[in-house]
Amino acid sequence: MQYLSLAILVTLAACSSFSGSKNAGTVMQIGKDSYTVRALSERSTSAAKQEALSLANAACQKQTRSVMITQEHAGIEEGTGERFYDLNFMCLTHGDTDFQRVRRDAAQTAPATAPATAE
Repeated sequence: MQYLSLAILVTLAACSSFSGSKNAGTVMQIGKDSYTVRALSERSTSAAKQEALSLANAACQKQTRSVMITQEHAGIEEGTGERFYDLNFMCLTHGDTDFQRVRRDAAQTAPATAPATAE
């Protein structure tokens, strides 16, 4: 029985190390239909982003609603070097007037290059 318990513990530890996520984060309500979550990863910022988005989606699905991202920020923690991804979002119904397409601002999109003109 002790060997079985040890085997289960080792398996769970291995699964958590493959995910690359050190801290799954906790979704916290910060206003009406508004939430925030931070996910950390030792592996990559994209792993932290995937974890944060999964947590946001799960939180909204519990309410039979959809995620609308309102703010996001990624970076590296000073001192620890861990990658983080902060996500603010709303859980909205499809009929909600605030539910809209996500638009990226100019700082998040690559500038378009104009074709060269012959003079």
